[in-house]
Amino acid sequence: MKTLQIQISDQDYSKYNFQEKGELTFAELEELISLEYTKKALLKCNEIANQTGLSK
Repeated sequence: MKTLQIQISDQDYSKYNFQEKGELTFAELEELISLEYTKKALLKCNEIANQTGLSK
């Protein structure tokens, strides 16, 4: 198994709560990132629905 080190901003470090996680697997990192993209997509869909009147 390989180990990977990455640099991230302090803001992202706090946002993903890495200070409490310590080490994590690639699957765990993938899940965190996937959830973030899912949230962004959902917010964008909601925004579009509001703009087009589909949410009423």
